[in-house]
Amino acid sequence: MKQDQISDAQKWQIAAELAATLPAIYDRLFRQAVGDAYDRMEMSVWLVVAERATDVASTFSLKRSTAAEVAETLMTIVTVFFGPRIRYEHLTSREDLAVILIRECSLLECAEEVCASPALCSARCLAFMIPAVQRLNPAFTLRFVRARCLGDRGCEVKVIPVSSVEEE
Repeated sequence: MKQDQISDAQKWQIAAELAATLPAIYDRLFRQAVGDAYDRMEMSVWLVVAERATDVASTFSLKRSTAAEVAETLMTIVTVFFGPRIRYEHLTSREDLAVILIRECSLLECAEEVCASPALCSARCLAFMIPAVQRLNPAFTLRFVRARCLGDRGCEVKVIPVSSVEEE
């Protein structure tokens, strides 16, 4: 089989699924050997991935002025990074608030496929998505309302102004 026999869409899907599976594989193989430092080290990796989100947004001139634009850009980047198995819908899309319901998550599904703990996906998601939103537009932050990897039926996240958090 030659490389040109595999479509670009198939290549993208394979690469994205591999990217989504790698965190669970690394966790399974290295957590015990590395010990308590593993979580701290892994979170550093996710911060770098969040920086790449900003690079992608800039390269492709993705909008990020309002909460709705930040949410759409975030989910576009999540889909590019982790593949088309991500299924989501925008429940609310306003200038100052965006609510996203994530119905399917490739990180969680890939973790389950390699028998890794679903709860560990929550820490990875937090370590990537919150800094990614803050880097996309420092006026906004992300709040998790529900998390499927922690037992909820789906994930619900809100993009909100940082000023509303500071007021609390």
